Amino acid sequence: MSGSRNDSIDIARGLGIILVVFGHTKGLPDELHRLVYSFHMPAFFVLSGYLFNSDKASRNALSYLTEKFRRLIVPAWFIGATCGLLFLLKLVAHKITALAFIHLLFGTFVGFPRADGNFLTTPLWFLFCLFCVEAIATGIVCKIRGRSSAIAMCIIGVTAIGFSTRLRFIPFDMHVALGALLYFGLGTAIRHSTGWTFEALATSSLSRFAIVGTIVLGWFACAHFMREPISMSDNFFGSYPFSIAQNVVTSFLGTLAFFLLATSLPRSDLLRWLGTHTVPILGFNYVVSAAVVHLLDHINANLWWLSFVLQAVLLATLAWLLDRTGIIGDIANGRLASRRPVAAAPSRHRPT
Repeated sequence: MSGSRNDSIDIARGLGIILVVFGHTKGLPDELHRLVYSFHMPAFFVLSGYLFNSDKASRNALSYLTEKFRRLIVPAWFIGATCGLLFLLKLVAHKITALAFIHLLFGTFVGFPRADGNFLTTPLWFLFCLFCVEAIATGIVCKIRGRSSAIAMCIIGVTAIGFSTRLRFIPFDMHVALGALLYFGLGTAIRHSTGWTFEALATSSLSRFAIVGTIVLGWFACAHFMREPISMSDNFFGSYPFSIAQNVVTSFLGTLAFFLLATSLPRSDLLRWLGTHTVPILGFNYVVSAAVVHLLDHINANLWWLSFVLQAVLLATLAWLLDRTGIIGDIANGRLASRRPVAAAPSRHRPT
């Protein structure tokens, strides 16, 4: 891995993708489901906002968004097409109609965020949504510079969340992207804070542990009393104003607690590796989950924790195998734009 990469961020991503798989596990107890859903997707958007390169985006918006398209949409389409092969076999075997296949195909390639409208690629909604968030953020920083751009993102996000119950599906999950701008803008604001770095969370002191404990307890208490956990894929933040406000506050506390935890963990090569291979794990999550659930049903071993462990192992193995397939692995991981340069041909002249 390049020395320019931030290990703490990769570890946070690795821990986050484990939480995604954990949260999608069938049969997960309600309390655990509520805790995970109280913050895990907002945390990804905050982290994405922290990594947002506003200078690069404002200098050449088209080039920046083209790169993001290759890193987000191209792998989403590739994984969607791969998962679609299973449904193509069903079509050939007359187990689904041509109309149903076209419906699922369309949903897969526009990021429809529910399993009844895609090729079991629902988690990929995040990539489509993040691309839209990046596009909106790029438009904002082209007009507004500095911290004001982050404030504008947060204002748009708060407004969209307030009207989230009235927004319906827009291709590429644009309807979710508007509300997600709140978290993305928060991450951008943190990045612009004078003297603040992600590594600052990793400092060790007695006062820090006291702060961490207070934040974790506050998040846990808020999450415990949540009546309606956040579901960003459904653009759901709550049914009424107090519920929305409570959920947003809980997501902030949970995100902060998550980052504090991620930076407190010992350096883990496994978590760091998972953090650089989140896309295939995300994309194949539902397909692997369906296979594992079918297997456990067949052997009458319906244990949620066993299902989670099997899914985690299989998804990590699949990501590892894809990583060794050359260009296919590059496409699936969104690395197509940064492929290794071809080595220069050796000179025919002998050194003097």
